[in-house]
Amino acid sequence: MNRRAAVGKGPEVTYRLDPDRPLVDEVRRVALEGLDDAIDRLRETGAHADLEDDVHEARKRGKEVRGLIRLVRPALGDAYAAVNAEVRDGARELSSLRDAHALVDTVEDLIAALDGNGTDDLERLAGHLRTGASAATDGVDGDDPRIAVARSRMETARAMVATWPGAIDVEAVAGGVAKTATRGRKAWKASRKDAGDEQVHEWRKRVKYLWYQARLLEAADPDGIGPLVAQLDELSDLLGDEHDLTVLVEHAERAAGTDEMAGVDGDRIVDLARARQATLRTAALHLGEEVYGDGVDALVGKLVDQWPVQSSAA
Repeated sequence: MNRRAAVGKGPEVTYRLDPDRPLVDEVRRVALEGLDDAIDRLRETGAHADLEDDVHEARKRGKEVRGLIRLVRPALGDAYAAVNAEVRDGARELSSLRDAHALVDTVEDLIAALDGNGTDDLERLAGHLRTGASAATDGVDGDDPRIAVARSRMETARAMVATWPGAIDVEAVAGGVAKTATRGRKAWKASRKDAGDEQVHEWRKRVKYLWYQARLLEAADPDGIGPLVAQLDELSDLLGDEHDLTVLVEHAERAAGTDEMAGVDGDRIVDLARARQATLRTAALHLGEEVYGDGVDALVGKLVDQWPVQSSAA
């Protein structure tokens, strides 16, 4: 049974703008759907056994809303910064509830990628991390201050969205895409020259936002935009996995000498993670050529040209 239905939550979030409806109405609808879903999940946390899932999904909704408001940032003025800050800071409150579990996932994914070959240290580390992850979330419910503050910030953002300006047009969308694509292309080119942790992480963020925006606009031209959505999805996954390994390396180095690393060769963990990172970065840089190689104007044209010109009035 769908867990959302089982706990009485609303309909699934539709992260896509309808080209047959006024943009301002659609932007507000998608933002409200995302925030409502996040708020509902944080309100009902503790009423069921899916804390990790709810925290993960609430954070995901926050990232999607931030991708949406970047799309129409030129039309929002000061409203952009205010909403972005509330959603961003709300999601940050949840980080400590998710990070421990995410680290377990990273180690398990690395074991799978290596097909279990030479992974004894990783498996021992995974066991230690599972214990720590359980301890981080055992007994947490909706009254936890982190969840309460995150929910409050999302509610504040929702109230702001309801008063957004009534003029959002295709030109604003084109400007939002151009800014995201420009930053992403610049970060990709910089990563080709120096694929260090910080630089690749910066590129990852830009790819993620362009992926969100392509998903939002896909309905205007599914055949034209759909392949780009798929490429950005794959690229986002590659860079996400790459970044998770950076977090693993930092954790292994920071935890050296602690009980968490008992019986674990930290240098071996770092070597395995860095080797896998190199493979992922090579694949990502190659795919980046397919996404960004034709330039920003081509990306803007692909994503926006088929969007109907319409009245921006609410």
